[in-house]
Amino acid sequence: MNSKIKKGIIILLVSTIIAYAMIIIFFLQDIPNDISLNISLSNIFIIFLLFIGIYVFNVLRVYELVKTFTDKFTLKDSFLFTMGGIFLGLITPFQSGGIPFQVYLMNRRGVSPGEGTSLLFVRGIQSFIVFLITVPFTFVFFSFLFDNRLVNALFKYLLSFYLIVIVVILITIFLTEFLRRLFKRIKFKKVKNAALKILDEAENFKNGMLVFFSKGKKHFIISMLYAFISLYLLFSITHFLILLVVGESNFMLSFNIQLLLTYLLAFVPTPGSGGFAEGGGALFYSLLVPKSKILLYIFLWRIITTYLPSLIGFISIFNYSKSFMKSEKSS
Repeated sequence: MNSKIKKGIIILLVSTIIAYAMIIIFFLQDIPNDISLNISLSNIFIIFLLFIGIYVFNVLRVYELVKTFTDKFTLKDSFLFTMGGIFLGLITPFQSGGIPFQVYLMNRRGVSPGEGTSLLFVRGIQSFIVFLITVPFTFVFFSFLFDNRLVNALFKYLLSFYLIVIVVILITIFLTEFLRRLFKRIKFKKVKNAALKILDEAENFKNGMLVFFSKGKKHFIISMLYAFISLYLLFSITHFLILLVVGESNFMLSFNIQLLLTYLLAFVPTPGSGGFAEGGGALFYSLLVPKSKILLYIFLWRIITTYLPSLIGFISIFNYSKSFMKSEKSS
């Protein structure tokens, strides 16, 4: 595990350094680098409140969803689930590293891996619902944001990714028994047992999905509200970051830029979207931030929206690991 974390951090650092070098070459050539900030205590306070709000409602969102299966999952668990997942997502390709950790946490509170996976899928559906409801506004009023080839390529990639995931899930849901009969014919015992165990969790996944849309509807709706608040606060914070760097901004344009970047960068292959985030951010935010300050803005933007929450996640996982090891030794 330690070697994987180190490898992820190295890849993140390398891709990020390359991205910053590209920004310097293409945006700062023959342009003085301006690192001055427009310090305003009220603006900084708003950024602080928005930052806290993003993760408070994200934690509450998970806490409410898990109530569908158990009342043993505490707010502290939800905090560790959310922030620890952000850190592990930062250092793994496709931001996938948080998933096993989150499933493990839920399993320790009596939620089976299959049910836990269904919860993660429902959480993804919630984020997609926010996107589907909001992005038509972007198409109507900010259509020029979609003119870039990179954006089109990332959109096609994102749609393909979601399509593959949906197809795999549908196969799992509707062909579970067929696959079970098929795998029972396998002669290799270890392979057969592993496959059947996966199918057992697939059954739990299917049952978990049914629970969400039966007795879990109330929890889903409340959690959906928290998802909207958390994501809309995230989309809003960039306006105030731009004010901090430039002194002026267009709220709706910065809101929609962050909306697009949040979803376009969700499943790129580099750890923490390193390289893609900096490049995409420079490309879009140069519409609002002068070239002389774009490097400063991208660095500040990544600190607030990525590195700082990941640091909090790292500290929470580190503290959890210490307390877990102590409990194991005492038992």
